[in-house]
Amino acid sequence: MSTSILVASDLGPYNEQVMLQASLFASEHEASVRILHVINPDKAVAGLVVGNYLSSQLDQYSAIDDLERMVEEVKDHITGVAQDYLSNDSKIDVKVGDVVPTLLRYIDQQPSDLIVIGYSNTDQANLIQLLSSTRVPVLVVPIVPTPIQ
Repeated sequence: MSTSILVASDLGPYNEQVMLQASLFASEHEASVRILHVINPDKAVAGLVVGNYLSSQLDQYSAIDDLERMVEEVKDHITGVAQDYLSNDSKIDVKVGDVVPTLLRYIDQQPSDLIVIGYSNTDQANLIQLLSSTRVPVLVVPIVPTPIQ
């Protein structure tokens, strides 16, 4: 039986730490990896994601005028980050919806043996909701800022 890992990506500045942990686990257990990012349709949240984590060329999507194009841009961004850590056969999905309910629906449709997710103090509510709502084991990667040298 093959093992399937789901990486819940938030596009944060420390997303590489999450990808690295998923990569190490996948290598050790010969597991396949899927990456999911959920775009919250709330314009304020989408604008924050675009403004803070993606290139300046994406600022035009903060009002979600062209959601399909935004989904493709996010997918391209994740592909760029993931290529340094995960195999080329890793599947990347971008969905639109409320984060935890969309993630749980995705898990029902695409069963996973492990969820890998990053955690910082700012997303505690989503993490608690996920942990209390899924039977799939969750590897929580603490997000630790890299010291400036």
